[in-house]
Amino acid sequence: MSFPIILTVYNCGPKLFDMYIWSRNARVVGSHFGLAQLAVVEVEVVVVGIVEVVVVVVVVVVVVVVVVVVVVVVVVVTLLIFYLIQSF
Repeated sequence: MSFPIILTVYNCGPKLFDMYIWSRNARVVGSHFGLAQLAVVEVEVVVVGIVEVVVVVVVVVVVVVVVVVVVVVVVVVTLLIFYLIQSF
């Protein structure tokens, strides 16, 4: 669904601007230029871009948590095995 409204973002750094136009179907209707770094993008791009960023962040966090849990479990099990072997 396309929104006819144009969103103007003032004084946004390159990173923020990249986030706004990061979406695969992003269509830049303006440009950022000079020190002002004025960016004009469609609202649809902003909405899709932010949703995709949030999804990516959530996926990364979940993966990191799973990896940490697996590592902790492996370490604990290994230590338990060594402890049991030494106690006999």
